Amino acid sequence: MTDSTCTTDECARKIYFRGKCYVHYVRVGPKLRGTCKVDGCDLPNTAKSMCDRHYTRLRRHGDPSVTLRTPRDADLAERLEYTGWTEVLRRTELGPCWEWDGGRNRGGYGLVSVGNNKTNHASRIAYLAWVGPLDDGRFACHRCDNPPCINPAHLFAGTPKENSEDAAKKNRSAHGERQGIHKLTESDVRAARAAYATGKFSHRELAQAYGVSTSGMNFAIRGKTWARVA
Repeated sequence: MTDSTCTTDECARKIYFRGKCYVHYVRVGPKLRGTCKVDGCDLPNTAKSMCDRHYTRLRRHGDPSVTLRTPRDADLAERLEYTGWTEVLRRTELGPCWEWDGGRNRGGYGLVSVGNNKTNHASRIAYLAWVGPLDDGRFACHRCDNPPCINPAHLFAGTPKENSEDAAKKNRSAHGERQGIHKLTESDVRAARAAYATGKFSHRELAQAYGVSTSGMNFAIRGKTWARVA
């Protein structure tokens, strides 16, 4: 055996690191390297005398003691506080919104995992943590109409129907020209109703003129749709 071969008895492989070939270094490397210098961690060090986990935390956050996940035994309030929020003034009469700093869905609602990694709206968890329980069929609705807000002062318990009524009262619901799929405009509806009132045009003729279905024109003229248009 020469100086360029593994120091392990009866091994003729080339040295990979610290006198060992790759195979034997993998087997005994952790003992040669020592353990992580972070208190309470017995994992082998890989860089700067730290294990992979703590070195990654140091590189990403500047502190190897930073916890990357919410503790499993954290209660609802602690989970919210761990991720945090940013105060933003949206409506002066209600005070600042607490906009969720974590992940959000397409609708803008904050998302938080609780219990078996089940994902919930952060606003719902905020209500449960800081206000009280929610009865079956009730949701945490927003007085501020700001989906990412978790300020308990801006939340109220309501059913989907009550939430829709609240949206309609605030003129927040999509209706008329605010709907992305509308074909008619408010001026079209007024003109079609006036034309039909003369008795010279049928629903079908008006529907063809405006490029909509006969039933759609029928509903618009009778006020079943576009009811807000006078």
